[in-house]
Amino acid sequence: MRKALGRHVVVDTKICHGQPTFRGPRILVSDVLEQVADGMAWEDIEDQWRGAVNQKAIAKAVRLAFSPCLRRPRSGSIPTVKRSTMTDRPRQPRCRIEGI
Repeated sequence: MRKALGRHVVVDTKICHGQPTFRGPRILVSDVLEQVADGMAWEDIEDQWRGAVNQKAIAKAVRLAFSPCLRRPRSGSIPTVKRSTMTDRPRQPRCRIEGI
C-alpha cells in the first residue's frame, strides 16, 4: 500500500519496510531528520544527498515530524481525561514520525 504524504514524502509497505521515504531516491526521512536535529545546515544536507533531497523536501519532512497525521495510537485503551480547570489540561502528545 502506497500513501503520499505531500509532494515529497511517501510511505509504501513495499519500500524500506513502510518507513517514510523521500519520493524517488528511497532516502529515509528519519535519516534526514536526524541530520537536522544534529544541527546540520540544510544546504549541507542537500549536498550530502547529492541533490536527491532538496530544501523543500526537508522542510516538508520537518513539518510532518510535528504533524499529527503520522501519529500512531498507543497500545491499550484510550484514557479518559477529566477537565476540571484550565490548569488541569492534559499535555498535547508530541507528534513524530515512527522510528525517529
